Amino acid sequence: MGNERHVCINCGAEKVLPEFYVRANGRPYSRCKPCYNQWTYEKHGKAYAQTPQVKSYEANTREKACIECRRILAISEFYVKERRKRSTHYFSRCKRCYYRWVYLRDKANGYIHHGGKQRNGPCRLMLRREVKAGRIEKPSSCGSCGAKVERKSDLHGHHPDHSKPFHVEWLCRPCHRIAERT
Repeated sequence: MGNERHVCINCGAEKVLPEFYVRANGRPYSRCKPCYNQWTYEKHGKAYAQTPQVKSYEANTREKACIECRRILAISEFYVKERRKRSTHYFSRCKRCYYRWVYLRDKANGYIHHGGKQRNGPCRLMLRREVKAGRIEKPSSCGSCGAKVERKSDLHGHHPDHSKPFHVEWLCRPCHRIAERT
């Protein structure tokens, strides 16, 4: 099959079959690949200058430069920011640098990242169940500054000691952030 020859209707050159795009039914197009690309570019514009097989190959082998570490990596090394019908947008930092950037940003803002299992996960779950069942009542004001809240969901339960899941201080968001930092 590789030795079969075909004549291009554009340039008139006789070329081997791999120099032609092949239809789904197995028949080759009447123009060679360079002539076909030029013809589609003139007919439809830049978006259709290559066949879908070539586009999908390029999409799978795309590379991108990370703005943080300056390495050129495969596109799979970047988190997806947004998917659209015609294009996918990726973050400008690779996964490794993005994790480091988020960690340092959160550390500067006062958030605490716990390594491994978090101690307060079971406490939150048990407290949420008790509040939902009505056995623990949420107050309508902050326990620290005394500010009244419009919705009870604006109050956060702060656990000073995670070994006592039902010993909770009910704080507004600003007071809770201050309490978490200390």
